[in-house]
Amino acid sequence: MRNIASNSTIKIGFIYSYNLSSAFSCKSQTLHNHNPLHQVSWKSLHTPYRSHPNPANMPPEIGSRNQALLSEMWAFLGTLKPDTPLETLNKLTTFYEPDCVLYLSGMDQPPATSYSTLISQIQTLLTYWAILERRVTTSLTGEDGKTVCNAMRNKLEIMGKEGMEEVDDFWECEVVTFSEGGKIQRYELFADPGKIVKVLMGRQ
Repeated sequence: MRNIASNSTIKIGFIYSYNLSSAFSCKSQTLHNHNPLHQVSWKSLHTPYRSHPNPANMPPEIGSRNQALLSEMWAFLGTLKPDTPLETLNKLTTFYEPDCVLYLSGMDQPPATSYSTLISQIQTLLTYWAILERRVTTSLTGEDGKTVCNAMRNKLEIMGKEGMEEVDDFWECEVVTFSEGGKIQRYELFADPGKIVKVLMGRQ
């Protein structure tokens, strides 16, 4: 397993960044994203939302198709390892449009806007993060079926002082917009990073 330098800035999960130099030099940490989940305003979303199952005005097959694609994407992520060959990693691009905008590391971080930047961010992510189980607790679908929002209570593994450590009941919220072709056009993931930061702080 590759060591991560203490003065490097790493991307934690899909959702936020944390500077390891702060963890090693400060008793209190400053996060780049301050509980972005708490900043989500349903009124600010462009598409009206109704509770899942899909509303009557939307073709039900569209919402089902998009949710199935997300489940397939997360299942594929669960198979990836730090030594996964590039040929296998490139299969991840089949879920996204070429001009996608993916905020995988927090809304205050540069998004992945191409297949090459997507693969680069995933390669970094896999050095300290793994998804063990995805649990969707609440699902909302836009009236046109193109935008979905899922609240999740996931189980992760994060690289700690003694190796990979389990982080359970990790709440995340994904807001995903799909293209007419049924691929992901825009992806945003929000969470409170406290549990992951605690594991990383243990590496002091």
